[in-house]
Amino acid sequence: MNPRALGVLALVTVAAVVAAVNLQWQRDAVLADGRRGELFVPGLTARTNELTALTVTTPGWQADFRRSGDGFVDKSGYPVRLDTVRDLVASLAVLVTEEAKTDKPARHAELDLLEPQPGAPSGGQPQPAAAKAGVGKRISLRVGEQSVLDLVIGKREPSVGGTRGGVYARRHGDDATWLLRGAVDLPASRAAWFENRVLAVPGTDILSVRLGPAQDQAVLERPPGDEPRLALSNPPEGGEPDPARIRQLLQTLATLDFADVRKAGDTPAGEPALTLVTLEGLQVRLYIVGREAKDKSVWVRIEADAASGKAGEALATLRERTQGFEFLFSAQDAAVIGWSRKNLLSLG
Repeated sequence: MNPRALGVLALVTVAAVVAAVNLQWQRDAVLADGRRGELFVPGLTARTNELTALTVTTPGWQADFRRSGDGFVDKSGYPVRLDTVRDLVASLAVLVTEEAKTDKPARHAELDLLEPQPGAPSGGQPQPAAAKAGVGKRISLRVGEQSVLDLVIGKREPSVGGTRGGVYARRHGDDATWLLRGAVDLPASRAAWFENRVLAVPGTDILSVRLGPAQDQAVLERPPGDEPRLALSNPPEGGEPDPARIRQLLQTLATLDFADVRKAGDTPAGEPALTLVTLEGLQVRLYIVGREAKDKSVWVRIEADAASGKAGEALATLRERTQGFEFLFSAQDAAVIGWSRKNLLSLG
């Protein structure tokens, strides 16, 4: 996906989903009182295409998205997956009231409806279980400064009829809680809001990789011939490269997904931690520009150039996805990005 060209949000499809699902639920609902069977947010369907802001706060992460053209972007400016926004809004629009539950704040924790606190760490980093106990997920939708929806979503309730079961919820600022029919399609992490695979270079397309600082740099190159493999061209005396480590490196370069994104800062990049060159001449450099001590993840800036015209299209795509941003990678990926020659040697 081109981060600058956001495409069409197409939230009009939400209306079709709402109509179909609500019709079925109206057939199934037993209207025992004036609320059961009613849409919990009745005005949402009509306003889906007017939405200008979306905020989600959970015990593990927070996201603030704003409308930009026909789509939404993160506060960093990075584009959000349009299908994810559409799925969330559609799922909220078809929530149906099943029954009223407790209005006692002391019992909110039982239903995971305690208020999540703003400022939760980004990147979906885990928090202690005690910090999450009883805490819900707050979702707010706005049109300009006007709130369209502001809910705290709690535990799932599978006993409610229908294929999607039910969920507990309350309106923000209101102690009254409700059991709703339906499920909220909320991503489990911040990363899931984005097209977060920034590198997907198969080993068969790699000409060379350089890892680590100059004093202990590993140089892996494709040997002459047609065999698609990389070999350590500068092993230390008495050292043998570990094939499993090389396979791990190649797997990382083929499936490098970020956990979070931010606008690029002014921190000098220094020397690259990893330099990759493809057979077509695309050169990709990864610079470590920050570290998260709590979980050993790292922030990385990505730069790219092309040594030949063959790599022009790949270069343009990568620059559009990465230029002006820095990406957080998990501790597992961070370890590989930070390898040097000694990390590629057999331990035995």
